[in-house]
Order: sequence, then C-alpha cells, then structure tokens
Amino acid sequence: MTAAFNARITSAAKETAGISKLCGIPRTGAGPTWSFRRVLRVWIGYKFLAFAGTPQPQLDLTRYMPYGVANKDAMALVEPAVLPSLANAPDHDARALNTDFLFWSDKGDDLRQRFTAWLAKQE
Repeated sequence: MTAAFNARITSAAKETAGISKLCGIPRTGAGPTWSFRRVLRVWIGYKFLAFAGTPQPQLDLTRYMPYGVANKDAMALVEPAVLPSLANAPDHDARALNTDFLFWSDKGDDLRQRFTAWLAKQE
C-alpha cells in the first residue's frame, strides 16, 4: 500500500495510456495545515488565511490542480468533470481511510522505535 498526492495521479492519468482513474482509497483523514514561523507581521498571514479559506480561491485552484477544497461552499461550485478527481469529493467519503490521531498520538513513538530497530536488523 502506498500513498501519492492525487494531483500527480491525475496528471499521470491524463498523460499515460492505461491509467484511467484514481484507484484504491481516495483519501486519508489528514488535512492541510498552515503555520506561521517567527513572523513579524502576523496579521499578513491571517489576512492570507482569511482569503485562502473563502470559496473562490479554492475553486480556482481546482482548475489547475485537482486538490480537494476545504470550504464546503466551494465544493458545491466545482465543475462536475473535475469533481471525481478530488480526493474529498462527497462520493469518495464511503471509501475514505480516516487517520486515528489518538492512536498515533499514544503509540506513534513506540511504533517508530520498533520499526527502526527492525530495520537495523535487516542490514
């Protein structure tokens, strides 16, 4: 099992014969995150977030790159031909693989250590 950004898969499907559609589980439960690191004028960052979170810029992005929109009002405006290539399209919800953040929060460090130890034995 592997994961890839859906824009790369969609691009490959357009350019390569034999790849006709997205396969497998269309999305995982992790969403986009933004952070400001040592910003002197943090208000500019908040101004960007206010703009980027509105429907129109998100809708515009789908015309160039098939990443899912985060604003529910934008989803209703997405062109029907583009909708199937968006990982968070409503029709894909039933097959979504949701991340159990509590599990990874509790057990992630231990699992990474165990994996690293196992990997070291393989050399």
